[in-house]
Amino acid sequence: MPDSFQHWRSAPDSQHRDILAAIRQLDAADDAQLRWLLGFLGGLVCGNARHMPGGPDRIGPGGFEAWFAALDRTLHQPSDPLLRQVALQHRAMSDGAGTLQSRLRDRAITPAEFDRFADAVVHYHGSLRALERALIHEACMADPLTGVWNRSSLTDRLGAERDRMQRHGGPCSLSMMDLDHFKDVNDRHGHAAGDHVLRTVVDVAKRHLRRYDSIFRYGGEEFLFCMPNISAPEARIAMDRIRADIAALRLALPEGEAISITASFGVAEMDTHHSIEASIERADRALLAAKNGGRNQVVV
Repeated sequence: MPDSFQHWRSAPDSQHRDILAAIRQLDAADDAQLRWLLGFLGGLVCGNARHMPGGPDRIGPGGFEAWFAALDRTLHQPSDPLLRQVALQHRAMSDGAGTLQSRLRDRAITPAEFDRFADAVVHYHGSLRALERALIHEACMADPLTGVWNRSSLTDRLGAERDRMQRHGGPCSLSMMDLDHFKDVNDRHGHAAGDHVLRTVVDVAKRHLRRYDSIFRYGGEEFLFCMPNISAPEARIAMDRIRADIAALRLALPEGEAISITASFGVAEMDTHHSIEASIERADRALLAAKNGGRNQVVV
């Protein structure tokens, strides 16, 4: 798990698109830096400062600052350490380029000065790639339809919560949610309608959860909620609010028809003495009891 971007705990699908856009911006910056570097080194080799390209600060139509500000806005997280590292390494590279350019006029570039510049170039390139790897990881860990975490991310993230419980104590509740008769929606109205239902239900759930709660798409129409520092009775109340809001929905379809949907929930507290899988299984058994008991209800 990268050290960066863990703040996106339940990013909506628009933020998932922002991550992909930021990756494209990083690729473009890397290409621009390579083109500038080749021109700059060509000027050094030929000893011609007048025909060297502008410094790396002038990469792109608006320069590095404009590019970085655009990336900042895309990611919504200006304080992220990987973003700060990109800016710091770019400043070091820019300063090194300026030193070499000024020394070129006197034909007095030393090996140590060139080595410092080369190191700055390598570190800047590395900071771009580190940021890109973190973003790719996040993109792979999110469900592209709903924007919540996918099942691949579940073990790491629940494992981190279990470690927190062991260090500091306090409960953590899990809830498994399954949409009732969801197959009928797909069969009668098509998969586009089913996707609309899933996104809407997730939006309803997010309105009742705290920013540090997590939602995972467990599979199909099943979702798992992780709620730190909440006991099972408290989690039941929260899930019942979500259940009631879902049941009250009238979802408009493109052809003008409106449909209703209900959901069943199973709640269990995470147990630090047993595996994560065992705790999920307990929530799943509670969900099965809710469905066997008539659906559209919460069972602890």
